[in-house]
Amino acid sequence: MYGQNSLFLKEAVFYDCFNTPHTLFAETVPELHWERRKRLNPLFSKRGIADFQPVIEQKVAVMGRKIERLQALGPIEVGNMFR
Repeated sequence: MYGQNSLFLKEAVFYDCFNTPHTLFAETVPELHWERRKRLNPLFSKRGIADFQPVIEQKVAVMGRKIERLQALGPIEVGNMFR
């Protein structure tokens, strides 16, 4: 939502539909957004993602087992699983 060097601000009402006020995603004050994002930056580094890989693999395995169990019942909705 915010560029590195841009102070373009969207109206707060733009974020109301997300119903997540004052979160990193919906923060309307650039300084607060930048401060919160700075804390999360290490999680998005190559190292941070590599360190998180076992958790992702475990969640995918759980999802795979659920799909295998449910597919015998017919078509299944997997949209929520991916969220």
